[in-house]
Amino acid sequence: MSLLLLLQSTPKVAGFAVIDSQLASSTWQLLRRSYQQAQAEDAKAVFSVRQEELIGISALLQRLYPGIVTDFTLSKSALLAAATLELPVPGSLKYFNVSITVLPSKKGINLVSVEFGHLSFPGNWLLNILQWQLNERLGDNLGSELLDRVGAVRVSADRFSVDYRLAGSRQSLAKFVQTEFLLVKLRLAADIDLVLVRQYYLALLAYVEKNLKQRLLSRFLGHMFTLAQQRSQSTSSEGSVAENRAAMLALIWYLGPDKLSSIFDSGEGMSATQFLKRRQLRDSLVLHQRVDLQKHFVYSMALQLLANSKTSNIAGEVKELLDAGFGSGFSFVDLLADKAGSRLALLATKSKTSANRVQALLAGDLDDTGIMPFPLGLPEDIHSLQFQTHYRNVNSAAYQQMLQRIESLLALIAVYQVR
Repeated sequence: MSLLLLLQSTPKVAGFAVIDSQLASSTWQLLRRSYQQAQAEDAKAVFSVRQEELIGISALLQRLYPGIVTDFTLSKSALLAAATLELPVPGSLKYFNVSITVLPSKKGINLVSVEFGHLSFPGNWLLNILQWQLNERLGDNLGSELLDRVGAVRVSADRFSVDYRLAGSRQSLAKFVQTEFLLVKLRLAADIDLVLVRQYYLALLAYVEKNLKQRLLSRFLGHMFTLAQQRSQSTSSEGSVAENRAAMLALIWYLGPDKLSSIFDSGEGMSATQFLKRRQLRDSLVLHQRVDLQKHFVYSMALQLLANSKTSNIAGEVKELLDAGFGSGFSFVDLLADKAGSRLALLATKSKTSANRVQALLAGDLDDTGIMPFPLGLPEDIHSLQFQTHYRNVNSAAYQQMLQRIESLLALIAVYQVR
């Protein structure tokens, strides 16, 4: 009976916005503005979001989670947040609808109602659960403290804003960040042998010392998969999937940004000279003669292994949409590198069979075309007006045609034919 009360025959949210360069830019501006507010030395910050930025958030969420449609609507007196999940079940009762109404207040978050399907709950019920979960997760009643810092909440037809007390919050926020990093490490440790990753990392340092002039990412990958193939044949090995994952994570540890490397306790086992060499190689290793493609490839591998392929693909796509708005321009070549890195990490860890096959194909003196096809026919430097004219958004026929072109190029490479 309770399940029937949760499901409804009509969706609360039907249509949805489609992410394009303009929405990506407005969402990025919102995030950047909020970050700058949080970093300010002022005692109080005012976090605000406009209606068009809320549309961008909905579009991004829909791209990340295609089964869920969200809508954030401002009125003169309230913010209504709604979401609909269509379940793959027969019959008309297949929509799980959620709605939350936020009212203005002089102090704190005022949720007037929370609805799950036909069931309605008081707003403080959800806030109490949120506070309890934050306290359990962060400890020292940090969740209660973070929520208590919320000041006045203002709502108008075009803007939602929240006052937040920053004075004295640095220590709490620092602990929050440290806790999040710890949780990432714990999740990582649950699936990955960090000792094994460090062994590959030390082997990579030795490879760099012997190949000081090497600048091809593909040769580094070939070496790491050679080691993985050799280790997989040992009776003490945890198997090819674990070996491949550890080998790629060691490379990500070496070439990734410092914040990502801190998950692995970056710097361990490195001399000052090795540390400087690592910094140099980050900005000089190339893929198809381009440093930017190397970074796209490696960062997408990281997102695949530490998050999932959907996150990796969408992150690359949104980054290119941002470039179209006010960066170097949208690049389908960069998107190809994103998809190649994500796909390789997926196939190398998907199953024992696929892991063994990837090792067989990539071990040895690998060249660039072994991991990424030459980007024939893929346009670059597409700025906002051009993107809007030719591609409109990520659901347009023209854009989907370019994605099919990328898939056809990937299909030419032996490693991406692995199933």
